[in-house]
Amino acid sequence: MISAIASNPLKRQGFKRYLSQDTLAWVLIGLSSLLLGIWALKGTIALRNILLALESIISLYCISKFYQANRVSQQKIALIHFLPIFLLGLMFLWVICHFLFLTRYPQIQFSELTSTWLRAFLGAIVGAGTGLSILIISKQKPHALLFLTVGIFFSFCFMLFQYLIKALSRHNVFAIDYDGYIAYGKISGVLMGIILISLILGTLLDIYQRTPQKINFTIKFFSLVSCLLAIYSYVFILNTRNGIALALFSAVQSILILIICKNKKRSFNLDREQIQKTKLFSSSFKSINFLIILFGTMILLTMIYAHLEFNSGWYSVLEDAKIGMQIEQFKNWQNPQAYGYPQNIEGRTVVSNTYERFAWASAGLRIFLPENPWGIGVIKEPFRILLLEKYPNAGTYIPSTHSAWVEIGLAYGYLGIFLMAGSVLSIFLLAFSKLNAMHRYAALLLSSALLLLYLVGEVSSQHSIEMLCFLVAMITCILHPAFKQCKWRL
Repeated sequence: MISAIASNPLKRQGFKRYLSQDTLAWVLIGLSSLLLGIWALKGTIALRNILLALESIISLYCISKFYQANRVSQQKIALIHFLPIFLLGLMFLWVICHFLFLTRYPQIQFSELTSTWLRAFLGAIVGAGTGLSILIISKQKPHALLFLTVGIFFSFCFMLFQYLIKALSRHNVFAIDYDGYIAYGKISGVLMGIILISLILGTLLDIYQRTPQKINFTIKFFSLVSCLLAIYSYVFILNTRNGIALALFSAVQSILILIICKNKKRSFNLDREQIQKTKLFSSSFKSINFLIILFGTMILLTMIYAHLEFNSGWYSVLEDAKIGMQIEQFKNWQNPQAYGYPQNIEGRTVVSNTYERFAWASAGLRIFLPENPWGIGVIKEPFRILLLEKYPNAGTYIPSTHSAWVEIGLAYGYLGIFLMAGSVLSIFLLAFSKLNAMHRYAALLLSSALLLLYLVGEVSSQHSIEMLCFLVAMITCILHPAFKQCKWRL
């Protein structure tokens, strides 16, 4: 077969075109899926570095070919489409300028610059190449974005395997052990799960809006199992309230979008042949969907009920948050282990993690950020550094404010918050305005989930920053309709 291709110029040209457009795109998507699956796992730093280096080379080649194809086809792209990547690029530039002119901890900052931020930069390159590859594959396979979640799915499968061993040995369905599983603490599991759920729900909505017939049983089964597995991990393995809240937020957001899509479809004027095809399709489509939705809803409600029974912090979250934000009246936040926790108006002690999250985030915003408007240049635990400098008797165990946007502000000032949060927010606004974008709803769901997760989660350093840069670049590229008709060759 190879000799026949080599002897025939036409076959050789066709094989080369197929290799350049499809095979290389699949390779990059597969490697990125593996990278997302291991990015937040322990003991994978060497493999992550290898994947980032290898994918960066492939991505740069793909980006250059896309640029050449776009220039040849004379397709003009408004600069506003590149706003998220532009803001992200300014953030990388600001990190370097901060090190050169404003550094207070040069050794730590240089170490982060050559590790975390270097990998984040490579992650942005890989994300851009992966996004363009997804556009190539999406021409024939509208569900191409789902392949990016396979690596995360298998990570949760391995976590479930670890959980079953511990649960059986403890004779308890709640085998909670944050540091005993493959992810770095429970927040890394939350981050992976939110990416998984948002991409799956968003992709299903995008396919449904365009071609509902493309949602076959395999896609439905994978989507249902993946989302339920992530939520199951939130309840029985990680016991995380922010994960449950964000998963429900994505589900409600998807339902609202689905209702809007159905109303739009009903307003279209279809001819008789289209109406007949729609009726034939909807009869079997609705029956299968009803069983899937009913089964998934029953399992989801059961898990939520178990979570509410096990985690009582939900019932007083508003009152505890209100007390946590009163940092002048209640000084306990400086060292809760030494000073204890305050009591609410009913005389009950506040739930510790709720109080700490809101108190430390409030202190970061109202005390340390105004005192350090340009930031201290250290992305790893800047709140702990500033806390111990200002309050020597504060608790040395306090890691962060549990809010990534606040931590980024403490590290790189108001400009840092504007650039990093602005890159994600601009994706949401672009997706909201792009009515014909192929992956519009996936971008909407993922960007909104990331904005909220990085607001309430301690995902502000190392792999969390790297994954954020990857996702910003990837989502920006899959929103560009101008590349749909581009063809490039080796």
